[in-house]
Amino acid sequence: MASDYAKAIPYIRAVLSMLPDPSQYRELMESESLQEALSTASAPAFPGVKEARSITSLEPLMWRDFASIVVKAVKLSPAKARYAVGFNVMIEDAKDVISVLYSIRVGNASLEEISKLPTSSVEGTTLNNIVSTGEELESAEVIVNSAPSTLLRRLYSRLANLLTEPDKRLILYTLGPLAVRMVETATRSIPREADLVWRVYCPRIKFMLVSGVLQAKYSGVDARSLDTVYRGVSACGFNWDVGVRQIYESEDSIHGLAVSLSQVVPGVRLDGEDVGSMLESLRQATRAETQRAARAALAGYPFQAGFIAGGLEIVRIAFEDLAYVLASIHMKLQKERVLARVSAAP
Repeated sequence: MASDYAKAIPYIRAVLSMLPDPSQYRELMESESLQEALSTASAPAFPGVKEARSITSLEPLMWRDFASIVVKAVKLSPAKARYAVGFNVMIEDAKDVISVLYSIRVGNASLEEISKLPTSSVEGTTLNNIVSTGEELESAEVIVNSAPSTLLRRLYSRLANLLTEPDKRLILYTLGPLAVRMVETATRSIPREADLVWRVYCPRIKFMLVSGVLQAKYSGVDARSLDTVYRGVSACGFNWDVGVRQIYESEDSIHGLAVSLSQVVPGVRLDGEDVGSMLESLRQATRAETQRAARAALAGYPFQAGFIAGGLEIVRIAFEDLAYVLASIHMKLQKERVLARVSAAP
């Protein structure tokens, strides 16, 4: 029913009106110091910018602000859409959990290190639930039981099982498959709204899947081992069982795999001679594709989860762009290169 989203829609529109104007980025890049930039930046949607006193505190505060926007959007949306609307927080929760599980695998998962991860400061996330106890993490089971939803507990249980695999690196390549499972589950309860939700999130999901495959190849993971993570994954033009696995196994070089992936997965173009440059080109293409999909969603019928998801993707890009600009000022990166990255036309 249209009334289900009656509160979420005006909220998203209000947040969108408070996003930083990209035209200020050039002026910010003229700042002599990060402190000067923080004092002049205008970002009502992200009050953490004014609270930050250093580069180390900036991104956690901005992430807190973004997460609170997503959480409020979830609360204002119908229960059936909670996973679709909350995807951004869930995927970040998963990213940090993967990091902690890998640390457990290699014997380095202290509470101090966990508390440095972005989601640990966001109330209700898996790591926040763990950090709040004040007790050192004793096992992967604690992570599973600390997950804030049935969906995440189920997914993290599967992740924990990977800790028994001979290749301890496998868990590092699971984010894309996890994202697919999240959206599959999210859209089952809103079948009529599913198509738009997928269109909004597919650019990022495709990035996660392709980058995971590239990084696994670079690390020397064989196709049979990667089957453990990718078998059955088919979404957003990426199909491991039909197409991707075959080229993964047959291509000996990263460059050859990149060329073949560009031919097999629609909309993927990997430029560059090394993994880093390939992923950066894919990241920029993903950003532009996400903006197009999100703006298309916002231009359509508003009373559906895809509209809310589209708005939140625009908010996320604004958060990432501003964080990147401010970090670049701190690191004294070349101005025009920074501006080109955040102003790339969709």
